Amino acid sequence: MDNIEKKFLKDHNIVDRISFKDGQAHQVKIVKRKLDSIDNQGVVKEGIKYMVLENNEPKTFFTSAISLIQILSEIEDGRVVIIQMKSKPNGQGGFTSYFDVKYPQTEMKAKEDIEIVEEQQAEPEW
Repeated sequence: MDNIEKKFLKDHNIVDRISFKDGQAHQVKIVKRKLDSIDNQGVVKEGIKYMVLENNEPKTFFTSAISLIQILSEIEDGRVVIIQMKSKPNGQGGFTSYFDVKYPQTEMKAKEDIEIVEEQQAEPEW
């Protein structure tokens, strides 16, 4: 989108938003978060607004989904996670949406390497 709209957004320091409704997995690095609210046709929803990096580009997303907020509350700023909205049959002919959050394989490998190094350093040398 190399056009006048992109230039306008950049000049006014407005970053893209992520919508998980696209069903795609979004690998993001959590930069910071804050309490926020949105007004959706007169209905105010309170939640958390996240500033993230996706493909090294700053983006934001807002969620009032308690399940996602609970999961992300355990993840500190600076960590990379993959977030994807999925759905499953609810047994009543419809579907229930939920969030799948996981660490990328590269981060899991790095985390395992760090834990091994820490265990080796904890043992006294003779």
